[in-house]
Amino acid sequence: MLDLLNEWNSLAPLEEQKMEGLQDAQWEAQLLQFLSGFPVQGADIFNVGDGRLKNLHDAKVKTAADIKSEESLSRIQGIGHAIAKSLIDWRRKLESEFEFDPTQPLLPAHVDKVKGEIAAQAKDLEIQLRSGITDLRKALARIQKVRIQGFDTLNQEFGRYQKARLEASLLS
Repeated sequence: MLDLLNEWNSLAPLEEQKMEGLQDAQWEAQLLQFLSGFPVQGADIFNVGDGRLKNLHDAKVKTAADIKSEESLSRIQGIGHAIAKSLIDWRRKLESEFEFDPTQPLLPAHVDKVKGEIAAQAKDLEIQLRSGITDLRKALARIQKVRIQGFDTLNQEFGRYQKARLEASLLS
């Protein structure tokens, strides 16, 4: 029951943590949207000409947002580590110009999803806690019944003891 209660008490901080996660995701989404505005075609990237641009395009690398890692880029035909590094450097330069706009609201669907998950956990915990309380009440009733039965048995035995003591005193 204490574990359930602790879990119940941790729901508010958990919701806050998940909402902060949404903020982080919003930052990432804004960054990707920003980077999507910079096509590789026409960018001034050292040693990236028409042939390499075609290979990048064929590999679905069309904007700065599509540039993920040196390793993934170097797997593209005609793109070695040096060219991949140039592409990564270009993306990093663009990232340094990015400005996050915290005034943009979180997507309502994402907020609703987090709140729904927390509400579902709260409902589940409430059911478990109510069931636990019911089980505790049943256990208490059993304990009280055993106590009463034990008390009755104790009274009967004490009565027998007193009777035996009286009989013993009469015999002596």
